[in-house]
Amino acid sequence: MRLILLALLTQGVMLALRLRSRGRPGDLPGALRFGHAWARTAVRALGVQVDRRGYIPAERVLVVANHRSYIDIPILLSAMPCVFLAKREVSEWPLFGTAAELQSTVWVDRECPESRRQAVERAESVLASGISFAAFPEGTTTAGPGVRSFFPGLFKLAERRGFPVLPVAVSYGDPSAAFVDDADFLSHFLACFGRRRMRVRVEFGPLIRPGDTVDTRARAESWIRTRLESLDKAALTPAHELEQSERRGIPLFRRRRAAA
Repeated sequence: MRLILLALLTQGVMLALRLRSRGRPGDLPGALRFGHAWARTAVRALGVQVDRRGYIPAERVLVVANHRSYIDIPILLSAMPCVFLAKREVSEWPLFGTAAELQSTVWVDRECPESRRQAVERAESVLASGISFAAFPEGTTTAGPGVRSFFPGLFKLAERRGFPVLPVAVSYGDPSAAFVDDADFLSHFLACFGRRRMRVRVEFGPLIRPGDTVDTRARAESWIRTRLESLDKAALTPAHELEQSERRGIPLFRRRRAAA
């Protein structure tokens, strides 16, 4: 039922985007607002219970997060409008690939140096236009614990152009929610979202400004790795405690104005 609901929701957003784009070609901020609204609705419809911590800055940033599942994208997109970097295979997925295309997702073939170079150029263009860009620098999903070493390309871009980097740690209450290796999408989706709810903890870290450090990649990777050690250990917290932490965490989840 949830898969059908998500498909209908995605088709509705795709239609709305197409109708909007007829009169406003190239309106990426408008498209991202649609995507943001879609993600917020999709996360609720799928029964994803998100415990968010930290601040989301108002300025455009390079968002970097560890990667556990395809659901990471709507979870982050529900928190903030941004363009994503995704592996090219996702563009061929029914509904999701088309919807991602309408959101100006940047596709990359991790095994192709030229594709990686072009992806960094696209990321630079998005960030230079004042829009946030999100990526999973591990390059693939992992079940954890911890993270794989990050690819350096986007961090070099941030250092060269002075783009602030926002590290994000994502931890699932159930480790089996990770979508890794050659798992079948449909089987995984039905197993995960056939349950009443899925618990996810997301923590937004401190902004890393290239002028403050000589190695943004090492600093972001270290922060995410450290936070995951804590978040993954807390994954089995009883549901009533999680609900209390969510209520306590609401004041933290506010956009912080960029410094003048």
